[in-house]
Amino acid sequence: MSPEGRYELINGVIPPLAVYLTETLAGMKGVPVRRTLKAPVYPEGLAPGLREPLERFQAALERRYEARSKNNHDPSHEYVWRTMLAPFRFAEFLQQRGIERFDVVRKRDVVAFLEKHPGTQSNHVMRFVRFLEGHKPWRDPRGRPSAGGRKPKALQPPEILPPDQIDAFLAEIQLTRTEAEYLLAWLVCKVGLTIRTAYDLSLECVQFNDAGRLVIRPADVWVTLPKAIERRLDAVIEAAIPGWRTLERGAKGHLTFFRHHIPSIEWYGRDVLGARARVLRASALFAAMMRGHTDRSTLHHTTGASIPYLAKIETLLSVDMHRRIAPDLVKARNDYILGDQDG
Repeated sequence: MSPEGRYELINGVIPPLAVYLTETLAGMKGVPVRRTLKAPVYPEGLAPGLREPLERFQAALERRYEARSKNNHDPSHEYVWRTMLAPFRFAEFLQQRGIERFDVVRKRDVVAFLEKHPGTQSNHVMRFVRFLEGHKPWRDPRGRPSAGGRKPKALQPPEILPPDQIDAFLAEIQLTRTEAEYLLAWLVCKVGLTIRTAYDLSLECVQFNDAGRLVIRPADVWVTLPKAIERRLDAVIEAAIPGWRTLERGAKGHLTFFRHHIPSIEWYGRDVLGARARVLRASALFAAMMRGHTDRSTLHHTTGASIPYLAKIETLLSVDMHRRIAPDLVKARNDYILGDQDG
């Protein structure tokens, strides 16, 4: 019998028998009793782009609940239901504003929601936001981290392709694929974006700057593109969303253009990129480092690549670009290597 079944049994029999069962089960090890989880009720008519991340969040909460229960904790049967209340309100708020996907939500949307719902605690919403961003919302950041006897994992450098192979790969795509398919591959292979980030670029992340150059913002800063790529990207966007340049700023936030040309990103990653999107992206980031762009912060804010991931790619370099050595130590080392100094 499951722990939930035992609870229902105790609460479904006459009181004397319920008392007897409670005392008996309390003296038995490894036989837990708990209430059935209160199931969250999803808002009606929720868009798939909003509902699917909520379902993943619910599954993560249920796994957390099971893990805590197995470790002799006693989480509330309303744990999942109560934690989902704020994300549900947030999803309804977004849909009312015409937003039907969480992946296009900006920080200002979170702020607007909290301003409209002052009774909702911000940490309840930010927990869900951190989940969407790939963080671990369960980790307690207080205090100093303890190794706990864990052995450090060896840092394995990612696989990369040399620049000439990347150029040949892009040239083949340019000859055999559509313009949009080539540009999406170029953003992965040359800029270093993930296939999902490039595919989900919205009009809010594309504009003409004061100099008349087409720039994109895949992460935190605007990036200038080569002029040949500018013209081609402008044409691809215009074909997907005619008159996109004249749209108001508020209308651009949730309009994407690659989707109009490439309906399935899974098909594209498999058939066009040959299921090598990660390798191609790592190759682009490594090539940028080899060209002298070694500042992690700049690469992070430009491409969205995490600092740990950039550090992992840096293991492919012959030297540590971020460690400074005193000049006299370098001279002494060189003198020793050249035989100009003993010992």
